[in-house]
Amino acid sequence: MPSTRGAVWEGFDAVRASREANKSRVLLPEESAAMRKTKAVADKALVAGTRALVYGSLIAVSGVAGGGLLVLTWLDVRDAHDVRKWVLTRLGPSVAAAKTRVAPIKTWLESCGLGTTKATDGVTPSHSGKSAVRWIEDSAIVQDLRGKFRARRNGEDGGTEAF
Repeated sequence: MPSTRGAVWEGFDAVRASREANKSRVLLPEESAAMRKTKAVADKALVAGTRALVYGSLIAVSGVAGGGLLVLTWLDVRDAHDVRKWVLTRLGPSVAAAKTRVAPIKTWLESCGLGTTKATDGVTPSHSGKSAVRWIEDSAIVQDLRGKFRARRNGEDGGTEAF
C-alpha cells in the first residue's frame, strides 16, 4: 500500500533501510555548507515571491478602486439610483434600437401587401382594416413586453422611453 508520507511502501524494507542509513550518515562540511546556502537561496526566493504577490495584489486592488472612482466621477454617479439609471439607458432595452432593428421587417411586410389589410374576399379580417404592423404593435404580447420594460411609443405620455 502506498503511503502519503514521501512514497514509502509498507513492507518494502530496502527503502526503509536506505532511509535509516541516510539518517545516520555524517555529512562533509562542504555538503552541509552547500545545503545551508541552498536553503538560504530558497528562503530568499520564497520571501521575494510572497512580497511580489502581496504588492501586486495591493496595486491591483487600489488601481481598480481608483479607476472605479474616476469613472463614477466622470459619469456623475452619486448613488445606486444613478447607477441603475445609467445601466438602463446604456444597456437596457431601447425602443429606438428595437425600431431600427425591426424597420427592415416592417418595410418588407408592407411591400408584401401586409401593410394594410383590405377585405378583398368579402370576409372581414379579425383586425378590421388596421395595418398588420399596427395590429402586431397593439397585440397583447407586445403590450406585456412594453409593460415589463416600461417602454412607451412616441405619442404616449410625451416620451419615447420611460425609466
